[in-house]
Amino acid sequence: MSRVAELGIDSIAAGGDGVARLEGLVVFVPRSAPGDRAMVRIDGGGRFARGRLEAILDPAPSRIAAVAASSNT
Repeated sequence: MSRVAELGIDSIAAGGDGVARLEGLVVFVPRSAPGDRAMVRIDGGGRFARGRLEAILDPAPSRIAAVAASSNT
């Protein structure tokens, strides 16, 4: 069973996922950065869970926009 919650990303795990906490549950959220405020779909339970980024509500100040690739044809 999954649920959706608004989470603040606190730090980065060794594998590169963002880390958030919700009611004692540690949630690993790929494609997130410390300081992001995001809507996350949480799957799992126990002491930790995997999260899926649904939307970034408030990006971290240090977040940099991706640069579009250009083609030289």
